[in-house]
Amino acid sequence: MNIYDFFNSPDVAEYCKSIGHKFNAVESAVMVSQSKRRTLAEKHAAYRTIIEEYPDMEIPQGHTHTGHKSFRKALKKYISIEEKLLEEFISPEEGAVYRVSFRNDSGDTHDDRCLFTTYKKALKHARDKVKDEDERKIEYLQHNFSCIVDMTVIKTFLDKDDCWHNSCTAYVSRAGEIKSIQWKHTSIVTHKTYADLYKLLDLYIDVPVPFKNGDLVEFASGTSWQFREAVYVLEGLCNEDENYSENLFRWSLDSMHAHGHFLYSDGTITQYVILFYPDLQYCRHELEGEKRIMQYLSQFYKGEIDIDSLLKMQEYVFADIEADRLNEDYDINYCFHENLDESLPWDDGGDTNIEKYKELFKEDKICFCHLMMIHRYLFLDERRRTLKKEDE
Repeated sequence: MNIYDFFNSPDVAEYCKSIGHKFNAVESAVMVSQSKRRTLAEKHAAYRTIIEEYPDMEIPQGHTHTGHKSFRKALKKYISIEEKLLEEFISPEEGAVYRVSFRNDSGDTHDDRCLFTTYKKALKHARDKVKDEDERKIEYLQHNFSCIVDMTVIKTFLDKDDCWHNSCTAYVSRAGEIKSIQWKHTSIVTHKTYADLYKLLDLYIDVPVPFKNGDLVEFASGTSWQFREAVYVLEGLCNEDENYSENLFRWSLDSMHAHGHFLYSDGTITQYVILFYPDLQYCRHELEGEKRIMQYLSQFYKGEIDIDSLLKMQEYVFADIEADRLNEDYDINYCFHENLDESLPWDDGGDTNIEKYKELFKEDKICFCHLMMIHRYLFLDERRRTLKKEDE
């Protein structure tokens, strides 16, 4: 088995391969479980290969999961449970109906209102919907038309109390193949089984990555939908923590994070926690609009330019794009007051000397994000005043 076939990030896969990093049984299984492109059947086949070919291991008791003397035995049970859950999910049952929810490449979801008595009928409806959407995009030549990228099929028991919570969900690809299935408390998944095995592959593991502080990164395609087109300037990785080795196999996947700076659509730069850092890849495409600031922020963190040059480049970017917004009555007074320290006066004659704030930044009295916001406000406010005078 080639474990790198299950990596979401081609950059991380290539780096681990180039340094000859060896993944043990637990690490390999976790990376397989996190694959967004592979089907559930392909994952189960990979788990079986791991059981057969990798040395067995013990998993210690962790903060969110049960310990296991034999990972092989636990993984066998895990596969068996998921296969039984899958069989139960696709089998028609009295009082059960299926419905479909779609997600497009913008990250938006749409719940279809149709109900079906069998999984087969629900899946056919879902695939017909995907086909129709694709034909519409071709017919109208809408290159920016949002395509359906995947969908969920939900099985719900209407004859049970609180029926919408008595449901089970399967995550399905465009091709109609199940990629994962939700664990629920049923006759198959007892409370003890859930406690023992649900978190089996939700483990903090060691995954080397090529990224350094200051690198421009983004999530690999299909892995994150909260900020689908987000670009980050990397500030640090959890594996740089001094307690990193002590956390292995003891914490959950949520602890495998990175820190970086993120640019919101309104131009605000903020620090952000990036979950599951192995899904990151280098940002290689050309940045447009306000995102161009991130290129200069990257250079600043790498020590290639100083803070004065960074602020000047921010001015150049805003000078290029903000005039149009101002002409369209863009509300320049939407300026992050609630995000700033109360000791930084904005109204009633507040200090508008950017040099003062640069000194406060150098003295660690305000953070980098606040300095960028202050500079943005002062620059745009000056442009607003200038344009207003020209109009008069």
